Amino acid sequence: MCIDIDIGFADGGNGLASFYAFFAQRGFALPDYLQNIQAGSFPCYTKTPSGGFHLHFKYKGTKQYILVESFAHAPTLPAIIENSLTPYQDEKPGVVKPHFTYERPDWQKTPPLLSMIAQWAYEDGNFDGRNRLCFEIARRAARPDYGYTATEVEDFLRSYPQTAGHKQIKDAVKSAFKGRKL
Repeated sequence: MCIDIDIGFADGGNGLASFYAFFAQRGFALPDYLQNIQAGSFPCYTKTPSGGFHLHFKYKGTKQYILVESFAHAPTLPAIIENSLTPYQDEKPGVVKPHFTYERPDWQKTPPLLSMIAQWAYEDGNFDGRNRLCFEIARRAARPDYGYTATEVEDFLRSYPQTAGHKQIKDAVKSAFKGRKL
């Protein structure tokens, strides 16, 4: 089985951050071989041109695909096939990319859970450390229509795996809630 982890999207999306968030949000500890994929901790993978990964796993399900030999023995793609391929284009002129927003739909009567807000912030990847991640989560949770208090967000961040133990949670939350209009 192969898990395709894409990285390097023009919109800043990061599949590796999402992959790690999947485990963190469920409270699962990562096996050693998954802890630092970018440094080569995974034993069998291919690296994509955009910096992503294809992680290859043995799978116990039915009708398995079986790798015979190794990727090192794979031959070069024949020119007749390569010349028939259509080059991939990242951007097509005149195409407008959808803009994703985290606005709550009108039909939704309750605010999103703090764990969902944290997932959005984590997947956006607009942070370079735990302090900025705390701020980004708190900034989203500070929406007046969500009704979260700074104390509730602080308590959540103390238990959230990606921010637990961070010593500046209170300051990050205070900063995010500072501009909140009540």
